[in-house]
Amino acid sequence: MLTDNRDEGLTVSKRSSLTAFGDDAVKAKRTQLSQWLMMFATFGLVSSFGIFEDYYVRNFHKEASDIAWLGSLQLCLMFTMGLVVGKAFDEGYFHHLMITGTVIYVFGLFMLSLADPAQYYQVFLSQGVTCGLGLGLVFLPTLGVISHHFLRRRALAVGIAFTGSSVGGVVFTLMLNNLFRPDSLGFANGVRVAAGVAALPMIAANLIMRTDVPPRRKRTVQVPLPNPASFFRDRDYVLGLLGLCSLSFAVYFPIFYIQIDAAVHGINSDLSFYTLTILNACSIPGRLLPNFAADRLGILNVTIFVALASGAVTLGMLGIQTNSAATAAVIIISVVYGFFSGALLSLLGAVVPTLSRSVHEIGMRTGIVFLFMGICGLLGSPIAGWLLGSNPLTYTWWRAIVFSSVMLFVSAALLFFARLDVVRRKSSRYV
Repeated sequence: MLTDNRDEGLTVSKRSSLTAFGDDAVKAKRTQLSQWLMMFATFGLVSSFGIFEDYYVRNFHKEASDIAWLGSLQLCLMFTMGLVVGKAFDEGYFHHLMITGTVIYVFGLFMLSLADPAQYYQVFLSQGVTCGLGLGLVFLPTLGVISHHFLRRRALAVGIAFTGSSVGGVVFTLMLNNLFRPDSLGFANGVRVAAGVAALPMIAANLIMRTDVPPRRKRTVQVPLPNPASFFRDRDYVLGLLGLCSLSFAVYFPIFYIQIDAAVHGINSDLSFYTLTILNACSIPGRLLPNFAADRLGILNVTIFVALASGAVTLGMLGIQTNSAATAAVIIISVVYGFFSGALLSLLGAVVPTLSRSVHEIGMRTGIVFLFMGICGLLGSPIAGWLLGSNPLTYTWWRAIVFSSVMLFVSAALLFFARLDVVRRKSSRYV
């Protein structure tokens, strides 16, 4: 007999509810730990891409838009593969995806260490394509497996796991900034060290991560395959998809460009090297406090507020000028944007289940959203780089900043209209 869970908007059977999946607390916590390790090694390293952006632009005189394709391609593949990966995940091929993705990701990092940074195609194939493919195979299963163990506090559970990416961002930015210095190990050996640091937690995560959902062929109760076309008849889902796509255009702009922004405006080199570290460190409470609030006030409610706040802080980057106040502006923006962007990125994994009708649709619905988010993420950072210009000393910062801020405000507006439909469907304001 099917029952409607209004708190989550999911139609699930009592036998297959997420609460039942999570009856083994030890397995749930172990899986959460493994998710933390995987986020540390993958999204944590992606969060430090600003180090690569700054290194390539200033040492090899590449245009910012060219380098931005590397980071945006990783993000694009990480998300766009979600449609295929999501279906495989729903079918029960969790461990196949995780093991294959881990091998490809680590292989790509070691290939990057052998590449000549001055040869763009070598870096593009290793860092952009290979690492992106590995990320695409592991990201959605890592994010989605938490829904097999947690129902009532899903947003907080995802937020705790996402602190792994924050800690990873701090570790990798500190490590790479120091290793890439000419008087240290240099680029090649620095990347090898990063590859080794990423490989160990990924291997550990594969050994201890578990899913409670068996492959479809082994399930005692066969649930009909969801029809993806029916998803687009749900107005709240379509509005939510458009809102998350708008967000993808803009959310990574400060993460990719804050360090080079500080450097070209004459900020002390020691401080500019640590802007990303500050941003990632401040994202740790951002992963926890808003997610804790989201389980009580509603995931969409908190996500809308955080998107508005992120847009306002991004607009504040206009205050980074070559003057005495620039240092204070860089620190404040790194701290505040770190908090809100940390919340925004960790809440993404909880938004789509809120818009889903059945637990068995989560993987496919999330995969479709990730597909479109990946395409928008692929375009967002290069567009910002194109708006900046070709010479770091004469970048037109206001154009890229205004573009990114407007896209975040549009995202909040679209999610607000999606919220109105969800409120009517659930008969609750706390959605």
